[in-house]
Amino acid sequence: MIKRKWILPAILLTLVFTLVLFLVPTALAGETRTGNTIEIAEGEVVQDDLYVFANNVLVNGTIQGDLISFSTKVVIGPTGAVQGDLISAGQSLEIQGIVNDDARVAGAVLTLGDSAIIGDDLMSAGYSLETEPGSLVGGNLTFAGYQALLAGSVTGDLVIGGNSLYLEGSVDGNAGVEVGGGAVNLPINPFMFIPGMPAVPRVPPGLTIGDNASIGGSLVYAAPQEASIPEDAVAGEVEYTQVTPAPKPSEGEPEVRKEPVSASTRVITAVAIWGKNLLRNLMSLLIVGLLVAWLYPRLLSGSGEALQIRPWASLGVGLLTGIVFWLIMPVLTFVLIGVVILLGVFSLGGLIFPALVIMGLILATISLAFLISSGYFSKLIISQVLGQLILRGFKSPAADGRFWPWLIGLAIFILLRSIPYVGWIVNILAVLFGLGAFVLWLFGLRKTNQQSIAEPSTALNMPEST
Repeated sequence: MIKRKWILPAILLTLVFTLVLFLVPTALAGETRTGNTIEIAEGEVVQDDLYVFANNVLVNGTIQGDLISFSTKVVIGPTGAVQGDLISAGQSLEIQGIVNDDARVAGAVLTLGDSAIIGDDLMSAGYSLETEPGSLVGGNLTFAGYQALLAGSVTGDLVIGGNSLYLEGSVDGNAGVEVGGGAVNLPINPFMFIPGMPAVPRVPPGLTIGDNASIGGSLVYAAPQEASIPEDAVAGEVEYTQVTPAPKPSEGEPEVRKEPVSASTRVITAVAIWGKNLLRNLMSLLIVGLLVAWLYPRLLSGSGEALQIRPWASLGVGLLTGIVFWLIMPVLTFVLIGVVILLGVFSLGGLIFPALVIMGLILATISLAFLISSGYFSKLIISQVLGQLILRGFKSPAADGRFWPWLIGLAIFILLRSIPYVGWIVNILAVLFGLGAFVLWLFGLRKTNQQSIAEPSTALNMPEST
């Protein structure tokens, strides 16, 4: 039976490699382009790696190196060609042309058109992945997200983790699938009200194997219900594992024993859980970040300045804030209990309910403020600083923008946080540094004679762990 122990380490190595690319931009050779719309026209040749930060990117020419893009929408047209790797994160990605090497992409909607060719592996994460008939992935295809509709060809292996998969194309290698689809799918397109979003297919929950599908190797899949597999669709063995617990047997009926879970299924399940957690963390922080950047952008920019100017003070204040919160909450709780007891002793029972309401509101307000600050603001502040350092490394004017710094930094932070055995350390450091910077900015404890954060002595005086 197929062995997949290499899948998770390969994904982690790819993430680490990508992070190194973005964290040391000054050491990289290449061309950088920023703006609202960046177009590589037909016949134009970019003779090096291309780094793009824009709302819209259209490639109809040739990029002789890698294309690294943090952009809202990326389209590689039918005449477009990337001779190196494609590394992209944004709202949507559409490939109609050629990527000669690997593609490592993340976005809400990912589409491979009928003329798309990826020369090697496709590693992707997002809400929806669609490969149209005629498209080709020359290596392995790995996807973690909500749904996938695959009608193209995959030369290597297929690894999918999500809610829904409809396989209508061909896979020359082995297929490992873990889907957790329930009885119904989402009733509407979740992106229907977002301008510029491409159409999203409706994929039925669970695993569906179409009449034209073919798998050259084995199929190992885990799903709530066993899939209907057409005859001769799978050349190798088929192994099915039910992911939902079986109902308890009625009285008098023999208990059904579960089949042991194979190692390959455990690996696939781990990859799927990793992908779902990554996407959930990204979406929650993205929603809060958009609201903050829209309603009160000074929170991110001001706290980011405080962190870059006083990093170690931020760490100390963040640690102190956490300690004070966990010490003061039990004290306030005991005070509330004491007030209720005293009111009862002095026969003031009519005031007990108002006292409970007032004290309860105080406790809830303090708790909510701390949880939002530590769970969301702190990580967005770290993302803001990471993004500014990267953009300033490229000397991009977008470094002082409202959205791009924290959007770019957020993608890097989420990837770092998702690395096993390391992510929890990154998360704790982000909370401490970010929370402390927020408190310093909030209470105006910054130095009055702040130096410009663009100077190396201040802007780069940050611990590498953040």
